[in-house]
Amino acid sequence: MRYGHYRLLSLAAAIIGAITFSSPSAAWTYKLLYTFCKNGGTCLDGKNPVGGLLLDKHGNMYGTTTSGGAAGGGTVFEFSRATSTYNVLYDFCSKKNCDDGATPSSSLIMDKKGNLYGTTTNGGRTVGYSGWGEVFELVHSSNDSAWTLKVLHGFGGGDGGHPYFGALTYAGANTGALYDGKSTLYGTTSGYPAGTQSVFSLARVNNVWTLTTIYNAEDFGGVIFDSAGNLYGTSQEGGDCEGGGGWVYELSPGISWTPTVLHSFGCENDSGGPKDTLLLDSHGNLWGTTYGQPDPTCYAGDCGTVFELTPNGSTWTYQFPPIYLQPDGIAAPTAGLIEAPNGNLYGTASGSASIYEVVPGVGLNVLWTASCGTLKKCRTGTNPVAPLIVDKTGRLFGVMSSGGDRDSSAGTIFELVP
Repeated sequence: MRYGHYRLLSLAAAIIGAITFSSPSAAWTYKLLYTFCKNGGTCLDGKNPVGGLLLDKHGNMYGTTTSGGAAGGGTVFEFSRATSTYNVLYDFCSKKNCDDGATPSSSLIMDKKGNLYGTTTNGGRTVGYSGWGEVFELVHSSNDSAWTLKVLHGFGGGDGGHPYFGALTYAGANTGALYDGKSTLYGTTSGYPAGTQSVFSLARVNNVWTLTTIYNAEDFGGVIFDSAGNLYGTSQEGGDCEGGGGWVYELSPGISWTPTVLHSFGCENDSGGPKDTLLLDSHGNLWGTTYGQPDPTCYAGDCGTVFELTPNGSTWTYQFPPIYLQPDGIAAPTAGLIEAPNGNLYGTASGSASIYEVVPGVGLNVLWTASCGTLKKCRTGTNPVAPLIVDKTGRLFGVMSSGGDRDSSAGTIFELVP
């Protein structure tokens, strides 16, 4: 099915399109924190963020932009909530042939020392290959004034290529614990070009990072851990149903990782095309989103669902029907969900530029929707393709990949206050 192919090429089309949306909800207050490309056409501060934000204990937020920056290959940035100060920590494509990476497209993780880890979709170099993406670490000095990039692995050939969806993860990440800086990292590659899809592990042994492909399939989103050490993820295509609407899988550790299909989309009216990382909620249930239905009319954008899988002994039960988003005017959720301290779930939908809330067992509320004539007039920003983050008070933070109060339509950082 072709609805699964929403990668960098189609992202560019989504960013420059013109759209009209309904009025914002009065229940929550949208606050514009920062608009990218503040210096005009050169966009030295970066533009078009598609990865989610990372919030540290001091209230600072970290993220990436897919383009712009001093070298044009995207940036890693820090935004201080306390002072509304924005700083670029690293400019990608600063080295010849972008050997230091380009187009960072996923969220970051942080270790106990405050160092950052992430992936780039393009750039990077390994023996015999160039431009297939990389895994990197950004190390800061003791006073945070200088940051140094370390390439942990450059992709190429049989080990996958072009990581896109989902942040890196590690055992214990589901508890909120920071990365220890030495345990094995896990991630996925996007499957573009064809044949390079993988779930991978990246282990540090004697200060050398070694990548191992632990599973191959089609069009992966990100992966998450449970407390028992199992990995869970989604694939946008394939599965056991006619039409191949994608599937949810579990990987169990052992001598090798054992895959189990938990649900295949498309056998009934359950939509299809899961794109991003699943959520394992505080009750042990899996939640996710689908971008479309196995139906050509889905290209109009009036589709998508929120779905839940509940554990039942050694199996999982798909809760049918899912939450259909079209009746609420929500379209095309490309990002996964987050759980807030109140137990409710929150997500974004790029097609309608909406932010929504799911109250488990009750239903869905639209919290805010952008009101735009064209992207150049969309001061708030639009096209939210990244997951949200939430602080202890229940405030939501995120990025819009386009729009803003400048002609560049470079995107924004925002806050949503209950």
